[in-house]
Amino acid sequence: MLEMKIQLFADDDDKHDVPFKAFATENELNDFIGKQVQSASSKAKGDILNELGIKSVGEAKERFNALNELDSIKQSYTQTNQKYQELESQYKNVLEENTKTKEALVLTKYNIPETFQQDFLVLAKAGVKDKTEETEAVSLEQSAKQVYERLNLTKVNNKIVIGGEKKTKEIEDAQLKKFRSAAGLK
Repeated sequence: MLEMKIQLFADDDDKHDVPFKAFATENELNDFIGKQVQSASSKAKGDILNELGIKSVGEAKERFNALNELDSIKQSYTQTNQKYQELESQYKNVLEENTKTKEALVLTKYNIPETFQQDFLVLAKAGVKDKTEETEAVSLEQSAKQVYERLNLTKVNNKIVIGGEKKTKEIEDAQLKKFRSAAGLK
């Protein structure tokens, strides 16, 4: 590179000597332009990072990686939550089927006539308790047994009526009245 001194004149007619650089080859010019562009680019990057409150490019990369990891965790959480919702729904369905099966088993075990079934189940369910510090747990089957014994129900289908004009329907109606009155129902 060739250096030459030139003089510039300001408004107040002061003389200043400023070095002037001439490039001997095109490669020198390209290198100089490349350094100036790189310097301007670095300054612009620094300004952007400062504006974002980031001290260095390394810190920006760390934050970006953390953000990507957070997105991955969020996606994993969403998938896990969906699976949980599906399993919870399946659990509720199984629990409901289990309850229906237990009810049918109790009704069959004590041979409760169809006209009494809903009332009997209401009373049996009312006696079900969870275990607490003061009480023991009472299952549906245990409660149904207690209801059956308290109401002193007899099996209508096995009852023989001798010398009477009562029909099975009348007997069922009488038992239904007895059952409802014992249960406090009308």
